[in-house]
Amino acid sequence: MSQHFCTFEHVVIDGSNPRDPHCKAVADLDGDGEPDVAAASAREGGLYWYRGQEWTKCKIADGSFTTDMTIADMNGDGFGDIVIPSHEGLMIYRNPCGAGKDPSADTWEAINISDEGAKMHNVEAVDLNGDGRLDLVTRHQSGFNHLMGNRIYLWFQRSASEWSMRTFECPHGEGLAVADIDGDGFADVVIGGRWYRNPDGDPDGTWQECRYMPEEHFDTCWTQGDVMVQAGDVDGDGRLEIVLTPSEGAGRLAWYAAPDDPTQPEWVEH
Repeated sequence: MSQHFCTFEHVVIDGSNPRDPHCKAVADLDGDGEPDVAAASAREGGLYWYRGQEWTKCKIADGSFTTDMTIADMNGDGFGDIVIPSHEGLMIYRNPCGAGKDPSADTWEAINISDEGAKMHNVEAVDLNGDGRLDLVTRHQSGFNHLMGNRIYLWFQRSASEWSMRTFECPHGEGLAVADIDGDGFADVVIGGRWYRNPDGDPDGTWQECRYMPEEHFDTCWTQGDVMVQAGDVDGDGRLEIVLTPSEGAGRLAWYAAPDDPTQPEWVEH
């Protein structure tokens, strides 16, 4: 079998980047068809975006941010907004492109969804209830003596200015992904060793806990709940698999193929 390898070029886009830029994301922010880069500092260094190809540095906001951000069109104007937990709250920075303005020069409107969303470790944007508006899923972390990663937060967007929030419990840890694991048309929540089934979009429904490996296997092989998790069709069979690795340090890298009934724990580890 012949092998083909990609060649990567190392490009420095900012020689004086924000201090401790834990948050990074890539998307076309200015609508020119080129991917741009966003980065934020955990140490009062602010939030910036870099225009693709030329990498012009453009400031969005001052402040300190946490470890994750996502870019999503939160208001349906066709341009990606930045969703990021700051030290003050769960923030949306609205892309001025949607109002016909220049995102490199004009103000990104700052919207604090809730102070309760401050310092979240993980954030994902997805329509949880099928109403056509993007909602948010967040989680704290339990490591580094935070001990707050035992709850999933669901933020439902009722309107451009109104949000409701509910939570459900999970084991301590960090990391989450959102994906339609059971193929019913509603996004589910995935963490280390477990996934939670969306109650058919019911904001008040019960999220059923399902395991994609036996609990003792996760406890033995992964040793802690701090993970990086993603879901996607790894083997091209049209079904979603789950990819798992420790969030920091050395450890296993594995992917899990679902059985016919994904609510059962007999997923095959690779």
